[in-house]
Amino acid sequence: MCKLFFSLNNANYINNLKQFLEQTFTPPISTDGFGISWFENNKWRFYKNQNSYNNDMIVNNVISNIDSTRIIAHIRHICPQCANISYNNTHPFVHNNNIFIHNGVIEDFDKNKILKYIDNKYIDYIEGDTDSEYIFYLLLTLKDKYKHKLIIKNLFIILKKISKKFYANIMFADEKYIIITRYAWGGEPIKLYYNKNNNGVLITTEPLTKKYNMIPVNKVLVYKFN
Repeated sequence: MCKLFFSLNNANYINNLKQFLEQTFTPPISTDGFGISWFENNKWRFYKNQNSYNNDMIVNNVISNIDSTRIIAHIRHICPQCANISYNNTHPFVHNNNIFIHNGVIEDFDKNKILKYIDNKYIDYIEGDTDSEYIFYLLLTLKDKYKHKLIIKNLFIILKKISKKFYANIMFADEKYIIITRYAWGGEPIKLYYNKNNNGVLITTEPLTKKYNMIPVNKVLVYKFN
């Protein structure tokens, strides 16, 4: 299963991010690509590679130059029914200062079914064939109509119509806020932990600190950025 990371206002963000990327080699070993995104000069920047973290010669230099209070990262672990390894299928997915990462499964994913709900203006931007990217552009469609938690609520209304089993953790951000949810429909929820320290928030698939809590199932978190 893919692994997720979000850091907000943490002084130790570089070490936290490196700790997270080293989880590439903790079970389940996840060597199918990774991506990092950070908010700098009013824009989401990103770096991603379809190869594993240990095979990237410049990523540590990229990390050492990050100067941001907001960081999102993803380690990809494909399953047999998932889309193949490629740059276009590697997270994060980015469009006009919107950014998205995800882990989980739409068990009976059918892109033709989900395309019916995606605004035509976004369809030409779809470059890969992973269910995550389709969810991203469905979220952008819903963002044009709704705000904050209603985006996620309406996402799952649609997914219940086209899938018998869906379980996922989602991180979806723009320049103003990030929406995070741990959701399960007909399947076992995937773990997602959070830690708060002073003004900082750290959310990860596997704990990086001694003190942490589990995000409740079907909980939607919204963090507004200063």
